Amino acid sequence: MPDIPTREPDSIQAGDTLTWKRSLSDYPASSWVISYRLTSTTAQLATIAASADGDDHLVSVAPATTATWAAGDYELRGQAYNATTGAKHTVFVADVKILADLMAENASGNDQRSHAVKTLAAIEATILTLAGGTNATISVDGETYSRKNLEELERVRGRYRTEVAAEEELERINRGLKSSRVYKTRF
Repeated sequence: MPDIPTREPDSIQAGDTLTWKRSLSDYPASSWVISYRLTSTTAQLATIAASADGDDHLVSVAPATTATWAAGDYELRGQAYNATTGAKHTVFVADVKILADLMAENASGNDQRSHAVKTLAAIEATILTLAGGTNATISVDGETYSRKNLEELERVRGRYRTEVAAEEELERINRGLKSSRVYKTRF
C-alpha cells in the first residue's frame, strides 16, 4: 500500500481515491475536528470531513465521489473546529486543480477533450479509413474531405497536430513542469 501523503494535494485526479493525513500540533484530533471546503469562483463543490487517526487528521474521499467533480481550478480551505470551546480557525488555504477523469468521460460520452484533440483524432481515423480504400468523408471547419483530397486532409492534420502540441505544452507549464521546447542560441 502506498504511503499516505502528509499534506493537502496541489491537484486532484477526478475518479481517483483522494487521501491525505495532517498532523497539526496546535489542533490535535482528540480536541479538534478539521473539515475542508472545495469551492470554485461560483459555487461550493464539496465539503470534506477529516476523521481522527490518533491525534492526526485523516482525509479519505471515495473515487465514486471524486468522479463527480468537474475539472477546473478550485480553492481548498481547511478549518479546525473545537466543539467544547466553539473556537474555529482556518488552517489551510490553497488553489487546487481538479484533473478530468478521462476514463469515465470516454465511457459515458461526456468527452471534455479540446476541439483540437477531438478533431485531430477524427482526422487520423478518417485518414486511416481512406488509406484502406474505403470511401469515407469528414467535415473539418466547414470543409468536407474525401479520398480525392487526402493530401489536403493530411495538411489539415498537420495544423491540428501543431495546435494539440501547443495545448499540451501549456498544460505542462500549468502543472509546473519545465517547457519541452529546446531553445538554441548562436554566439
